[in-house]
Amino acid sequence: MRTPKIRFLMLFLALGLLPSAIAQTAKPYPTAATPKAVDLGALTVQSGATPISITIALHLRDVNGAENLLKSLHTQGDPQYHQFLTADQFVARFAPSDADIANLVAGLAKYGLAAERTTATALKVTGLPAQMENAFSVSLHSYQVPARGNVSGYTYHAPLSPLTIPDEISALVAA
Repeated sequence: MRTPKIRFLMLFLALGLLPSAIAQTAKPYPTAATPKAVDLGALTVQSGATPISITIALHLRDVNGAENLLKSLHTQGDPQYHQFLTADQFVARFAPSDADIANLVAGLAKYGLAAERTTATALKVTGLPAQMENAFSVSLHSYQVPARGNVSGYTYHAPLSPLTIPDEISALVAA
């Protein structure tokens, strides 16, 4: 019997190979080149006094319990089959506790960042670019994608390297 994770991996691999197989048999279809983003430099230099916000996804309190419940909900004959939780029941069982959130908010405040809970499993964190860089050990840059055809150009911010979650909050942060 294959576990759901193995089935998911096999499906993922199959979906990854399918486009490759189709591409080998299909005729080439001309496409326009995708414009490359231009690095405009460090975000702190360009908009150092303008706050930015990020979303932090939080770990569930009992990931194994949530996975087992999900399996039970979809297994015919299981006593939990189709016994779905309400949103409040899910939060009570699996969302981080208010105390954990308070600790996380306090940990982020040490870096000058403000955090507010937007959902049971997410925080909106706001601060100046320099504060974000300090908290997550990154260098933030602005990038510009030029307009192309009838598509407008745009700018975005991104780190130059993967970020690091501070140790005091890492246990609660999923992404």
